[in-house]
Amino acid sequence: MMAKSVKRILILTHEFLPFRGGIATYCAEIAQAASALGHKVTVVAPDYGKDNSKEDSTRPYKIRRFSAGLYKTSLMPRVIAEVATIDPNDFDIIHAAEWSFVVALHLIQPFKKVPFIATVHGTDIFGFATSKVTRLLRATDTLKHADYIVANSIFTAQLAKSQHPYIKDEDLIVTLLGVNKWWFEKSENPTDVLTKYKIDADRKILLTVSRIDERKGHRRMLQALALLSKKEKEQITYVIVGECLNKLYLQELHELADSCGAKVMFLGGIPAEDVRKLYQVAWLYSMLAEHHPKKVEGFGLVYLEAAAQSLPSIASPMGGVPEVVIHNKTGYLIEEHTPQAVAKTLQDLLENPQKVKAFGKSALEWAKGFTWEACAKSTYSR
Repeated sequence: MMAKSVKRILILTHEFLPFRGGIATYCAEIAQAASALGHKVTVVAPDYGKDNSKEDSTRPYKIRRFSAGLYKTSLMPRVIAEVATIDPNDFDIIHAAEWSFVVALHLIQPFKKVPFIATVHGTDIFGFATSKVTRLLRATDTLKHADYIVANSIFTAQLAKSQHPYIKDEDLIVTLLGVNKWWFEKSENPTDVLTKYKIDADRKILLTVSRIDERKGHRRMLQALALLSKKEKEQITYVIVGECLNKLYLQELHELADSCGAKVMFLGGIPAEDVRKLYQVAWLYSMLAEHHPKKVEGFGLVYLEAAAQSLPSIASPMGGVPEVVIHNKTGYLIEEHTPQAVAKTLQDLLENPQKVKAFGKSALEWAKGFTWEACAKSTYSR
């Protein structure tokens, strides 16, 4: 790979727009930022069974689509075939931005030497060693062929080292993610979102925006709300934004919501513009990550997107979250994983509105320090 001011960068990913998710956001943002820095960027991504050419043509980088949907094991031969077409001489940096392409590049090395860098996001680190594909092919040392490895947080870097001891310190760099400038912009008439979703304007909005699964802490928050006094409950509306694939878990949450005595609203997936408006009008953001033996919160970008609208957070000190939520400055990190501890925190913040205001002001300043330009510069600096 050549060191030069303008680099030809190839980003390989199985998650990309129009799919919405953390890795898709990462790939789109770093491609945009690298292009703005003057690099020539090409993204290889699935087409998700549709024609994306109109939207793709509006971006300042090339997008080459291949016929596929979201990754599943049966698609690995397709990913390997895509990797096999790469001519290393066409690019200065080949960036495997997610799990499937890291594995594919590892598997073809005995047959075709393709230098690459790899990004690890958190949970994927376990998959390199435990997936059916890597175990079947005896390829659990998947990251050893990477020129260097990019981690999205100090926590993720440490996890990569602990799970893959063959990784050398000099081959591992930490590049914290960025917050798109759009999240800092103020929406016109943000209170319109209250009317649109029939949210009571006289109550404080406690907000969670995330995929609804057992790791995100919705259950614990609903249990905490049940412990508040009647007067405290009457001050809060808990608004839950996000899709849920687990119908049984969603049913459990609805039952907890019905019995907790507080006002709870499930909005499902909503447009990003409405999410930003909710960040503007909300009182507090909450995502209480739960422990899972094989899944982690590698970074927690959503806390910073909320912070970009001066919205403080309450969170659990799990994974990379303490690197984005600063305890007693941009919000609270709740050490004790109990509904009682969460309820106590809510009571404290209800009683001390000046504290919420100060946290929000600090959160905004903190979020300003996370830029995709810095992320791209660090990722492609070698």
